[in-house]
Amino acid sequence: MARAMEAHAGFLSQTDDEIGRVLRYVKSIGQMENTVVLLIIGDNGATKYTADIPGVPDGMGSASRQEKIKAAYDNIEKIGRKDFKGDIPLGWTQATNAPFKLWKGDANSEGGTHNPLIVYAPKFIKDPGGIRTQYVHLIDIWPAMIEMSKVKLPATINGYTQLPLEGTSFVYSFNKPDAPDRHRIQYYETGASRALYKDGWKVEAYHKTGTSYKNDTWELYDMRHDFNERINLAAKYPEKLKELRIAFEIEAKKYHVYPLHDSWFPATPYLQISDSRDKEAQQ
Repeated sequence: MARAMEAHAGFLSQTDDEIGRVLRYVKSIGQMENTVVLLIIGDNGATKYTADIPGVPDGMGSASRQEKIKAAYDNIEKIGRKDFKGDIPLGWTQATNAPFKLWKGDANSEGGTHNPLIVYAPKFIKDPGGIRTQYVHLIDIWPAMIEMSKVKLPATINGYTQLPLEGTSFVYSFNKPDAPDRHRIQYYETGASRALYKDGWKVEAYHKTGTSYKNDTWELYDMRHDFNERINLAAKYPEKLKELRIAFEIEAKKYHVYPLHDSWFPATPYLQISDSRDKEAQQ
């Protein structure tokens, strides 16, 4: 398992070097000052869909655990090579998500959604190396690039009216570290696990595959004082929980999240909250 993590670390190191090769070339042609680089480190959290034991050859599904462990040791030198099949073991993937809980595919947790973003934009950033904490979502990258490149989006393409641009440019934060967030609300949903961020608060529900959505438990977090979701405030602030659950329903309908499905099973009925006075919404 340690060898598998070492191979992963080696891959990241190689990736870093390859990015460096590209940037060295851009610098060699005198275009670094005319370049914007955005580097997202991660894939919305390290995966939970991983091998129990790395390096086990195909065709050993019915073998005993001890037989699989022996086969893995016999194949340990293959880890990291092109013919190797496997991933980082679950314990290591959880470690790489620290200090957040859960994994990729868990849209209800920061461990499944939170990644660092590095931006290089010398024509726009006057504070190189600065840290920004404003809320930014993946959909904000395109609007930011549009703003920096000053591209005018067409209203129609080949006669088809284009949908409004979603997301919020984060260029405003480059030179104003204390600027208020402009992206104030965002829903999440993957495999029927779902969440909503709004003005520093977050409501979320973990969904266990194959179970009724009605049985999912909603949790509430104050992200400005508890960024890694340690303290569930659902019982303390039931009205805030209710408010954000209703806000999730609005966003989910607006962006066509329904009908929910949990990937491996057919869609099952899900209660939709249509009114703040709904008894189920109050629950």
